[in-house]
Amino acid sequence: MPPGATRQIPVNEAVPETFGGYDYADAFTVTKRPGDTRDASQWTRAALDDAPPVVRSLIRLVWRRIVGFRLGPRPSPDHVLGWRIVDSTPEAIELRTESWQASGDIVVRVREDEVRFTTFLRFERGFPIRIMWPALARVHRFFVPRLLHWARS
Repeated sequence: MPPGATRQIPVNEAVPETFGGYDYADAFTVTKRPGDTRDASQWTRAALDDAPPVVRSLIRLVWRRIVGFRLGPRPSPDHVLGWRIVDSTPEAIELRTESWQASGDIVVRVREDEVRFTTFLRFERGFPIRIMWPALARVHRFFVPRLLHWARS
């Protein structure tokens, strides 16, 4: 992979046991810069909390108003862009949120030369999320690589 390339990859992250099954999953990877020693929490905060303000606002708007996710405070040591930190080690961080229609889980894993961002989504209700998700998934797949690219910069 060329230096700095961000790309979608097959999901090979096991779904966290505490999350259970899922209806949608995707994964992206970005190559780290030489000498980058940030841990999973630092990478995740750089990608989400430190994204450009207009992007952060748009993402939170979609999460809250369209998907209905219950988001925590921002900034917060226990949340990243409103998603609750479920587990955190230097190598991986797991974030979770839920709504009446969907539950989401994000796992960011830092490896020697790359960072992987995996999203799991479970539909709690059939309508309206199943109808909206194909369009929302395209938006999601547009933004995640850019968030990783900005975090790498």
